[in-house]
Amino acid sequence: MTDTMSRWAAAYTLVGKIEAPWSLGNWLAPTMTWFMVPFAATESSGAYFHAAQVAYLLLAGVAWVYFTSSPRPWWIALPFLIPLVFVYASFIVPDVWTLAAILAIVGCLYSMERGGRILPIIGFAFSCVVLFGFRQNSLVLAPILWFYVATAHVPTKVLKGVLIAISFGALAVIVLMPRAIGFQGPNSSAAAPAWELVGALRVAKERGLALDPALSLDGIADTAKAVENHSFVTIDPLLWGPAAAVSGATIMEHADEIKARWLKLIVTNPALYVQTKLRIYECMIGLCRGYLQVLVGCEPPPVFLNGNLKTCEPGGQAAKALVVWNKAPAIFRYVLLPAFWLPLSAIAIFFGWRQYSRYDRMLVVFAVCYLASFFILNQAASFRYLFPTYVIFTAYQVRFLASLPTLMRRGNAT
Repeated sequence: MTDTMSRWAAAYTLVGKIEAPWSLGNWLAPTMTWFMVPFAATESSGAYFHAAQVAYLLLAGVAWVYFTSSPRPWWIALPFLIPLVFVYASFIVPDVWTLAAILAIVGCLYSMERGGRILPIIGFAFSCVVLFGFRQNSLVLAPILWFYVATAHVPTKVLKGVLIAISFGALAVIVLMPRAIGFQGPNSSAAAPAWELVGALRVAKERGLALDPALSLDGIADTAKAVENHSFVTIDPLLWGPAAAVSGATIMEHADEIKARWLKLIVTNPALYVQTKLRIYECMIGLCRGYLQVLVGCEPPPVFLNGNLKTCEPGGQAAKALVVWNKAPAIFRYVLLPAFWLPLSAIAIFFGWRQYSRYDRMLVVFAVCYLASFFILNQAASFRYLFPTYVIFTAYQVRFLASLPTLMRRGNAT
């Protein structure tokens, strides 16, 4: 992943192994990057960080086994046997950590409601930093978390207050730590609004609608080129490559003006904005041409990392393994589209809801809200953004299908 390589560049810069000051900007949420810094100081940084990621995911999976109401929770492991999920769980990307954090937070609440204290509190604090810091859209889960803490079956109100205070402390760490260790500059908060603004200009052009010139990119970038480069699948053609119309630096430099024009578009042309969002949603659920598929490539690390990171090499064993793994997504591509698995998940969760424990329901609500956050603001119709929800929903699909024979026998008995 290009983003992952940029994160390693920042981590290696902070420990003095390379000089890449451009990597210390705030285009990417920096929390995951400063988690990588201690590992960057070692000789096998990628391997150690990957081991930590897998260990965290395994511990979170164990917590899931304990808090679910199913007496034989073998179905939890099955989604990870899907080739695509197995490969993505091996990526150093924030989506894997986000899945683990959601599972771990539910597991920590479960443990504390049964008398656990020190370790669950430490795990809760760590997972709050991961959840809210690795993916900025995860902030929508904060009110949900506070609700569950407030209604938790813990013995004292003091503990509830401590947990809420910990969550606020995690948010403070996420905000303050990057600048303290060297990250600087504006953030990328205007990226998604810029993508939506240009998308609306594209829809207006396709429909022959005349818009106020004040809603264009005039004075910021080439509006015509931006509209031509725009894709409802991903922001990448707009930002990256030799034909990029609006660079990341431009977006950060003109962030306030871009967001102002985007908000003005929403207020003055709500129907056009709705049409734009529907086009985006169409791609997000996999119904438009060019939807970002799930095939995984293999590239050596970029030269700016100065040989500090060992990754997949073309022609190597890992590359050969990826060729094999890629066959499954290529064959079952339609099954992996949200338009297919979301309705099935809704059916499975609806009919299985009564059998769920309080913690199963808590996990499902977190997954639903996390998925919904990408429908508020997003920059791509990418499978990896939906990875946490896909894994959780697929597991409960399997649980429902496994319970069907029992439900049918009960129905026949009555």
